Order: sequence, then C-alpha cells, then structure tokens
Amino acid sequence: GVSMKEKILVYPIKYKSRKDTIKIKPLMDLHKGANTCDLRAFKEFIKERDELTYFFTLGDLWDAIYFDDKRFRLSGHEIAGTDDDDPIDEEVKEMATLLRPIQDRLICIGTGNHEDTVSKRCHTNLSKRLADLLSVPYLGYSFWFRILLIRDHATNAVDFYCTHGFGGGTRTEGGSVTKYSRFADRFMCDVFMVGHDHRKQYIRYPVFGVGGQKPVTLFGRPKLVCLGGSWKKAYSNSSAVTWEETKGFPPMEIGGVTIEIKGTDHGVKLNVSM
Repeated sequence: GVSMKEKILVYPIKYKSRKDTIKIKPLMDLHKGANTCDLRAFKEFIKERDELTYFFTLGDLWDAIYFDDKRFRLSGHEIAGTDDDDPIDEEVKEMATLLRPIQDRLICIGTGNHEDTVSKRCHTNLSKRLADLLSVPYLGYSFWFRILLIRDHATNAVDFYCTHGFGGGTRTEGGSVTKYSRFADRFMCDVFMVGHDHRKQYIRYPVFGVGGQKPVTLFGRPKLVCLGGSWKKAYSNSSAVTWEETKGFPPMEIGGVTIEIKGTDHGVKLNVSM
C-alpha cells in the first residue's frame, strides 16, 4: 500500500514465461492545452499496449497556464469551448476521459511544476483530482515504487525513483544527462525516471558493490537514468510564438520511452525502447 508519509508503492505483476517482457510506459510533459501539444501521438503511445504493459504519470500532463500567469500567451493556447469560468474543472475531466482506457494499468499518478503552480495560485491540485477520479494512488512530485515480478515461486524486484525534474532546461543533450545522472547517484534504485527537460534520452551504467560472505564477490548491477520525453513541440507551423523559440531551445523529438523488464534466474534485464 501507500501513504502520504512514505511515498513508496509496491506494485505486483504476475507473468507466466521467462520469455515475457513487462513494459512500463511513463506519461509526462504532454502539456495538454498548448496548441503545440501533439495529442494524436500521445493517444497512439498509450494505445500501443499488451496485457503486460503498465503506465504511470510524472507531471505536466496539462500546460495549465491561465490568464493571470506571467507565462500566459493567448496565441499559444487552445480556447476551450466551454464556460470560461471553470477551465480547471473541464481540464481535469478531459484528462480523466483520455486516461480511462488504461485506468486499470496505471501504477500511480505524479505531478509536475505546471500543476504545482496551479496548486499554489488556485489552491487546487489537478494531479490529485485526476488520481481521485481514476482511483489511482497519487504520489506527488517525487516518489518511489517497486515493481514486484512474480512468476511461479520466483520473485524479482525493480525499484524506480521518479521525480518530475528541476532547474532550467538545457540546450545540449549532455547538459540534461549530466544534471540528472549526478542527482540519480544519490538514490539506490534500478531506474531513475525524470521529465521536465522534454528530452527522450537515457544512459545505462553498472553500479558496483561487494556481496556474499563465502566467498566475498564483486557484483555489478545495471542502473538506468532515463528522461521520459514530451509531446509538446518546441516549434510550430504557425506564426504563434512558442516559449522554446524565445529561449533558444533546439527542436526535440516528440514521444515517450518504454522501460522493458525481463525476469531471469539471476535477477532482471532492463532495456529502454524509444
């Protein structure tokens, strides 16, 4: 189970064969509501799933920049065809409708800096309201969860540490990976998952330690540091000005990543597909 105090979730997944691949697809940085959001590509990403595919969210699902925000630019937003006095209510409902087909596959829901700004300014938590509507645990801005792989009598654990991300975006691929891999080294996890920088990127390296008693042996355990992508285009076909253009950010590849997990007799194999 999970409590607000612990922010740790154990999520059991049963599978039948060692040939099976469990897929975890994080959903983040959709920025729904911005007119540069590629909603069609996002829908395709969640549609591509089998019975061993699971999801979780990691913030900035909504662009959630409203009229009195200094970042608001009218040309950058879709104008909702609803009463203008309840845009937040409508956005929560629309997101719940979008994610309802994978409701039983959602491990947890996190939040990002865009939703957090709304929490501070408007005193309502978009991500928590979404979690309540979908009956999925809400875990906040950063959290842990453990995937417990169960096959016959064998169990393996894969520990995820997830945070939406921090700091200004970087203009080079190396900047983002360096920022987050240094941070990730403080967390004893198998997968460190982060968003915010709108990049699809990962590095994998072994973490070494000493184990056993008779004999004492050196072992290496793979660690993934993964940036989960985005569905917000930095540049658009129209003359509307994007925030990324004004800050000199390069175009980024749209889309998400998939963490692939295989249970073995000696632990797990981790891969990333993009």
